[in-house]
Amino acid sequence: MKSSLKRIPFHLATAWALLALSSPTLDAQAPKNAVLVGTTAMYKLPGTTGIFYVTLPTSKNAGGKIQALSGKLPPELTVKPGQEGGAWSLLRRPSDGTIFVGDAAGAGGWCHVHILRMAGLRITSYRSVRVGSVPPNIGRGTVQGLALLPDGRVLVAGGYPFLKGPLSGGPIGILDDKPKTPTVTPVKLSNTLAQTAVQGLALSPDGRTAYLTVAALFPILYPSILYAIPIPTQQTQTVKPKLLHTWKNRYVSKMTVDRNGVIYTTAVDAASKNPVAGTIEEIRIVNGKTIVRSTTASLNVAGVAPRLERATGKIVLVSAFHPKTVKNNSVLMSDLSGKISLLAGPPKGGWGMPFSTQILNSFETYGEASPTNKYTFVDFPNPGGLPEVGNKTFSMTVESITASPIASFMVLGASQVNVRVLGLQLLTTPILVLPMSWAKGRATLPLPIPNETYFRSKALFAQSIHIQSSIFSASNGLRIEIQ
Repeated sequence: MKSSLKRIPFHLATAWALLALSSPTLDAQAPKNAVLVGTTAMYKLPGTTGIFYVTLPTSKNAGGKIQALSGKLPPELTVKPGQEGGAWSLLRRPSDGTIFVGDAAGAGGWCHVHILRMAGLRITSYRSVRVGSVPPNIGRGTVQGLALLPDGRVLVAGGYPFLKGPLSGGPIGILDDKPKTPTVTPVKLSNTLAQTAVQGLALSPDGRTAYLTVAALFPILYPSILYAIPIPTQQTQTVKPKLLHTWKNRYVSKMTVDRNGVIYTTAVDAASKNPVAGTIEEIRIVNGKTIVRSTTASLNVAGVAPRLERATGKIVLVSAFHPKTVKNNSVLMSDLSGKISLLAGPPKGGWGMPFSTQILNSFETYGEASPTNKYTFVDFPNPGGLPEVGNKTFSMTVESITASPIASFMVLGASQVNVRVLGLQLLTTPILVLPMSWAKGRATLPLPIPNETYFRSKALFAQSIHIQSSIFSASNGLRIEIQ
């Protein structure tokens, strides 16, 4: 059988050959194109809670395989029906694969963020940091949200008011896991938020603004209110929350944000005992105004914890338990029109109630463009599809918010760096530089992936460089792991 490299244009075949020789095979990393699902002990649903790995569909498989992370999890994450605990929030830091997990505790207990070190799907070690104690008059406290700041620190949101600990004075703080003993620094707010229970947390693409959804205490859960909170640049700085939107009769929980700053969340009718189908909420901030578009889901599900699958442009979410909804305690996929399909139902024996997610993207951006946001990779969806072995139409696309440049080049490398060169932040080690041409505000580099299993799990790093009237600009970085 002839090698598929011979059927690829010579310059691209050369590119793959050089990259294959230079790129590491990521055997120790968790497989990509999957979703991590954190489950909680609610309503005495069957099964021990924990963190599970669920495969996403590709052209070669339908996805949906469920596998629990192996190794020793913190005991607060693996609890039985009726106990307080489980994974209420999840975050993965792409630069080193560290997983952060927020748990829950009962009255008088402590809530934590657990910091997990991984080798593939196995937990090799963990550290736990207390963020707040639950008052005796509140039945449950949670760590409801986690978001990654540009410098690698983690923004933490406590779900309910804490009595003691770093988050006792306010709902959010910043976790730094670099010290041997991790620290949590509270974010000082200029005013108390209108509602008391934080439900969701997300971060703007530039990392400068946190979005927070809050609601009344359980079991009312409405109205839901969306706030924008500036990220402080100094520890002593006090920042002012800005009210963006109110949903009077809706329960709005966890959120996600795309590269253009569009916020996506889900909403369910919390006021009715017979709720209609939930909605996918698309929120845009335009010239200081909040524009919300609600799309009714095709199925009556209690959807929560949406995440963007960046290569295909779909939303992955989980369904919480409600006696009047369908496909409870499952993993779902939805397009932006609200058409929902089942990815994975609860495993045999149960897993509690899923309530947090984190996509392990095979295609994800990193770093910042220089100048910021002038040139960015198109990653929701990627026009070239998934980085799969044998994908003959795979490509990478960059778009510009300004006029097309005089010349553009794609820099391909085998590792991630952060070096200042010619006034730009170089984000990959250059192995190859290939030219790109522009059309309608976008430049695309076709890079068909050979049908050779040798390339599977190879990592590729990319960044585009642009020349405009002797001025150099660069995009953010793009990390690809071939499936």
